[in-house]
Amino acid sequence: MKSHAAVEATQAMEVIFSVLLSLLFLGHALPTPAQLAGLCLMVFGIIMLSIRE
Repeated sequence: MKSHAAVEATQAMEVIFSVLLSLLFLGHALPTPAQLAGLCLMVFGIIMLSIRE
């Protein structure tokens, strides 16, 4: 199960870095509040999964 948590953490960080880098280098607009809430829920879930193990 630990390898599963590592994969999930990598995917979560990939999404965060993609959003940040698209803001910096591509000039995309900021995510909407609903998109930010979804991102926070995803990261929170991954943190809870890793704490549980």
